Amino acid sequence: MSEAQRSGAPPRTYRLLGRHGAQSPVAVGAAGVRTAADLTTDAHSIAATLPAREGDVLVVCADRYLATACMLAAWSRGRAIVLPPNAQPGSVREVAADWTAQQPDNPAYRGALLLPWPNRVADAAYRFDGVDHALAVNEPERGHALHGLLARAAFTVVARQAQPARSRLTLEHVYDGGQPGFPFPFNVLATWTATQQGLTLDVEVTNS
Repeated sequence: MSEAQRSGAPPRTYRLLGRHGAQSPVAVGAAGVRTAADLTTDAHSIAATLPAREGDVLVVCADRYLATACMLAAWSRGRAIVLPPNAQPGSVREVAADWTAQQPDNPAYRGALLLPWPNRVADAAYRFDGVDHALAVNEPERGHALHGLLARAAFTVVARQAQPARSRLTLEHVYDGGQPGFPFPFNVLATWTATQQGLTLDVEVTNS
């Protein structure tokens, strides 16, 4: 954590905007053209409203520009962000409840690949092709199987590329079908690509 983050002061600029001049346009919407300077100013304003206590920030915002400002604000204060799948009240409540339950004992879902299923398998049991399967229960207070099998699995680096305009990293995990309730081997390739336009993740899953 930087000195600015420890003190609560936002940075004068953000690494994400390092390739943009102050007056470079970064967004166009109902409010017109917004520049990198506008985004920095708005992020600073939001950062100033965050409470001093530690904790993650749940970002729920339909406006992509404002959502980006919120994320920059949170990061500038050394905080992680949580993004629900949609803005429906039920989804927001469920994500907030899950995230609260995971902290601090189970923080490993941050950035994890939730495979071969996200969310829950109710009662850790399901039927496939006429056969009943019983998964390991990893949410004992509810009796469900939560967030797949790979949240804490080891991945192997199989490819990497670093260039000024594009950087790419590919990780692989080979699942041998050995965990309870999921006897179906598969391979996962996850590729993160960073460009001036942002960060993308491509996931390829193949039955083996």
